Parts: sequence; structure tokens; C-alpha cells
Amino acid sequence: MHPEIFKIFERLPRQGPGDSASTRRALAAFGALPRNTQVIDFGCGAGAQTFELLASGAARVLAVDAHAPFLTRLRKAATDRGVASRVTCLRGDFTRPPLAPMSTDLIWAEGALGALDFREVLRVWRPLIRPGGGVAISHLTWLQPPSERASEVVDFWAEGCPTMRSARDNAEAARKVGFEVIDAFVLPVSAWWEDYYRPLAVRIDIARHHLGADHPAGPSLDALEREIALYRDHADTYGYVFYVLRGSS
Repeated sequence: MHPEIFKIFERLPRQGPGDSASTRRALAAFGALPRNTQVIDFGCGAGAQTFELLASGAARVLAVDAHAPFLTRLRKAATDRGVASRVTCLRGDFTRPPLAPMSTDLIWAEGALGALDFREVLRVWRPLIRPGGGVAISHLTWLQPPSERASEVVDFWAEGCPTMRSARDNAEAARKVGFEVIDAFVLPVSAWWEDYYRPLAVRIDIARHHLGADHPAGPSLDALEREIALYRDHADTYGYVFYVLRGSS
């Protein structure tokens, strides 16, 4: 991704689809949290869900992201909100987490997997969870069977997320890795638009004006605009499903 695109995402309320209500619903599926519950927020971005987790019962959050400016913004926000002592920021790759086995109660990842394989990521994370712990992931998922998917949608996501599968397939993958599915729900359409696509479209327009027509970032801006248009026209075909998983014994 061109560096200018990262600058766009640094200024967004969220770095992907999501909303506070969905975060709270996923967390509530685990029931009453123990007093000292620790959560690892992989792909935390600027921390929209990080602060919702803290407000909804998590004692501490380890926020992990590969992009340093996101973590800088998160640290400042944590200080401003008076919760800096409950948030630790770590720059790192969540597919190779430098963490000890059974080091956390919950793993959180909202829109962070991208093109990564759902089952493989769960396999890597499973040893990090303490007994009785779990994982909550929102991930791109096919909502319609193959026969009902428009070719333009299939072609676009064959490149952007080639590992996208149905909710049934992902649930089965989770079970094979050692998880029980305790909830799974589709994020509402509003979770794509309110804090993500609408502000993203504004930032794209600003970037085009600032960078000019021939800037190397142009093709990346085109792809983002195509993604927005595609979801506007085909929101019934695919979406983010929030998978709430508990480690099985």
C-alpha cells in the first residue's frame, strides 16, 4: 500500500467496519468477565474498540499493531481519557506474536485479518489463551451462496481477500482448531458507513486534491473508491461477521 494511503487511515475514526454496539454484543457473549480480565487487541488501529473493551469490563488491554502512528494516536487517547495505566501498546505482527502461551484471557481482532486465512490465524492464537478464555474476530464473510454472487464482487475480492468463506465454513474451521462458537452475527450496514466508509470517502477526495491526478497513490485511491461502490451495491452478498469463540476443553 502506498504510504499516502496509510496517512488517510490514520485520520479515520475507525480503520475498518465496526461499531461500539457490535463490540459490546461480542464481549457480552462471554458473560460476566472476571475482575482481572486481560484482552489482547490484535490489529488495534487507533483503538476505537480498545476503549470500548475497557469501558465494558476489561481490566487491561494489550494493543498490538504493525503501524506505529496508530499506536501513537492510541497512547495519546488513553492518556486523555485517563486510562493509560490500563493500556499497553506493542508494535508487532499478530501472525507471529511475541507472547507466552496462556498469557491472556481474551483475544480481540476487529477487521484485522484482511486476506489472512481464518483457520490458520486461530491456530496461531489458540495456545495464547488461558483455560476458559476465548477469541472474538470480525472477518469478511460471504453471505450469499456462490450462484448468487455477482462476478464483479467475486473478481474484486479474489484479489483483496482470496480466503473469504461462508460463516458455516468459518465456524467449522474454528471448531477444528479447538473452539466452541458461542455467537456469530453480521455487522449492520451502518457499521460500514458511519465511522468508516463515509469519512474514508471524504479523505479520498482531500487526498486527490492534495496529491494531484498523476500521483503514484492514484491507483490505490481508485481501488478504495471501487471498494466503497461495491459494498453500496452488494451489501447483501458479503459483510463482516463477528465470530465469538470460546476455547473448548
